[in-house]
Amino acid sequence: MLSKVVLLAVWVAAAAAQLPEFIPVCARNDPALEDCIVKAVDDLRPRLMQGIPELDVPAIDGFKIDEVVVGPGSSYRIVGRNIVVKGLEDFRVFRLKADLDRNTFYVGVEIPAVRYTGQYTMNIPTPVMRVNGAGNVRGNATNIRANAVLEAKVVKREGKSYYNFKTIDLDVKIGDYKVRLDGLFRDNKILEDLVLNMINERSKEFAWMAEPMAERAAAQKVLMWANTIAKNLPIEDMFP
Repeated sequence: MLSKVVLLAVWVAAAAAQLPEFIPVCARNDPALEDCIVKAVDDLRPRLMQGIPELDVPAIDGFKIDEVVVGPGSSYRIVGRNIVVKGLEDFRVFRLKADLDRNTFYVGVEIPAVRYTGQYTMNIPTPVMRVNGAGNVRGNATNIRANAVLEAKVVKREGKSYYNFKTIDLDVKIGDYKVRLDGLFRDNKILEDLVLNMINERSKEFAWMAEPMAERAAAQKVLMWANTIAKNLPIEDMFP
């Protein structure tokens, strides 16, 4: 979810030689390089939501997380699959540092709210019984904050230099969330509302348990996306 925003904030505004004319230019020796990149990302916000086919960049809004597991190895276990996330258009880059000498990028992003849909399975204890269920899930998460560090190595190809991203350290914090689980108790609406209220009332606890798995899933995708994009963009053209 946050991962695509983090990645695009690093590089998208500086690749003038390879990118279409609508991409702003940020010179490598600009003393305000980071401010230039942040402004460029903000200017590109509408296109980022829809994707940039010229760079094989998929749309940020409506991207999918294959699986998130909450509470592995604990008394709680909730698995979300095929989670589609929307509502990223209000993201804000609040911190960016591009250390070009070390091929390292530091990015901080805030997102006020997102909506999500998908499927779930769950196995959690309640004061009266253990609850098992499966079905569709929908909900929202608010006050999301992410910090990322991406590190790359430089590889040479046909006389040009390219980034090959090797590692990413991604930290995601979810302020709050609300969730609706369809089909939890098909014949007992009272019991279904009881369990949902318990989950939503303990949202801080469940969010804390979900964050490590969300970070891992997002980090794997970011690394894949980063290298897919970077292999087509010479460093000399990204940072002239």
